[in-house]
Amino acid sequence: MKRKSLWVFLSVLMIGLFLSACSNEGAFNDEWHSTAEGEGILLQATEPVTLMFSEQGIETDYSYWDPANIIDFPFENGKVYENYEVRRKDDTITIEVDEKIHYELTVLGNRLFRDEVNALLFKTDDAFLDLEPIEE
Repeated sequence: MKRKSLWVFLSVLMIGLFLSACSNEGAFNDEWHSTAEGEGILLQATEPVTLMFSEQGIETDYSYWDPANIIDFPFENGKVYENYEVRRKDDTITIEVDEKIHYELTVLGNRLFRDEVNALLFKTDDAFLDLEPIEE
């Protein structure tokens, strides 16, 4: 009887943790979209690259970026991507567009992010990105 009770308790605990993680990811994406649609979010790289999030979607500008430095940047310059999701797990933010583009940024600080593949350091002035630790 004790073994069965323990099993039920652990099962309920695991389901609760799973649902909590799912709701945190959904809440982060909803908050990101809400801020982008309201006041916009601008991530500016140390190289002349920007990721702009607005009510239209994501738009990238790297018209002044040296093409020789582009390793694996998934966004086309000037194209607007309307449907996207933003998820955060630990110190990684993933931007996904139509299940075709997966772009990861490492969280270095409240307003500082790094694209490890292209060696880009992004910063923002947006207070929205004062990220609090996500519970596991």
